[in-house]
Amino acid sequence: MPACPTCGDELGENTRVCPACRANRGTDGSHGERDASRGGGAITFVVAAALLLVIAIAFLLPAVNGGGVSRRSQSGSNLKILGLAVHSYHKSFGSLPVAQVQRDRGTAEHGWQVGVLPFIDELQSFNAIDFDRTWDDPANAAGVGKKIPVFLNPGVKQTEDARGYPLIHYAGNVHVLGRDPASTFDDVRDGTGNTILIGEVTEGLRAWADPHDLRDPGLGLNAGPATFGSPWKGGVVQFVAVDGAVRYLYPDVPLPTLKALATPAGGEAVTFPD
Repeated sequence: MPACPTCGDELGENTRVCPACRANRGTDGSHGERDASRGGGAITFVVAAALLLVIAIAFLLPAVNGGGVSRRSQSGSNLKILGLAVHSYHKSFGSLPVAQVQRDRGTAEHGWQVGVLPFIDELQSFNAIDFDRTWDDPANAAGVGKKIPVFLNPGVKQTEDARGYPLIHYAGNVHVLGRDPASTFDDVRDGTGNTILIGEVTEGLRAWADPHDLRDPGLGLNAGPATFGSPWKGGVVQFVAVDGAVRYLYPDVPLPTLKALATPAGGEAVTFPD
C-alpha cells in the first residue's frame, strides 16, 4: 500500500488527497501541491479577519476617546468649507461677504453667512430669503429656518435659540468680515495666512442669519460670550485664516498676538504659533 511521502501515512490505491496532511498526489499518482481547497481557504479567512479587525479598530479609536478627535476634525472640516466658500464669493463678487446693510434704514439686515449660502450647497435657502426684509421677518421663516450642517459644530449641543431659529457655531472676525464697504484680499496687507477669518464659538450663540455674528479675536479665547471659544480639551480653538488654512490656538496665547492675528493691516510681524 503506498504511503504519503509528506507525512508517511498509508494511502489507498485510489486515494489522491492524504487525509492526514491534505497533500495532493495528483492524477498520475505522484505527490503534488497541497490541497488549497482547505489550507488556502483557511489562510484567506485569517487574512480577511485580520483586515476587518484593523478597520474596526480604526473606527473605534475615536469612540474610545469619547469621540473628541472625530468631532474636532469635523469642526475643522466645516471651517475649511467656510473658508473656501468665502474665496468663491470673493472670486464671484470681488470682495469678502459682509453684513448686508439697508441704506434707507441704516441697519444690517443679513449676515455674512447668508452671502456664502450659494457656495456651500444651500442655494435653495438663499433663494428663499427676501433681502428687502430683515432676516427674522416672518416672511423669511422658510429661508432662515433650516439647520445648515456646515454651520454646526458637532461638539456643541445647542442648535436653536430661544425663538427656535437654527444657530451657527462659528463667527466672523469683525476686523475682516464686519467692514463697510466690504474688504478685499488686497486689504489684508498683513498676509492672508496671518489673519483670522472665521473661528469657533460656544457662548453667546446667534442664529445663522443674524448679521451680528462677528467677534474680535483680540478679546481673548474662551473668555465669555463675546469671545471665540470651543468645547475641546485644553481649550484649543480652531480658526480658518483668510488664505483658507485651518489653524488652532490655545487660550494662553498672549493678547498682543491675538490682536495682531485679528487685524488685516496692522503692520505687526506675527504668525500663527506652532
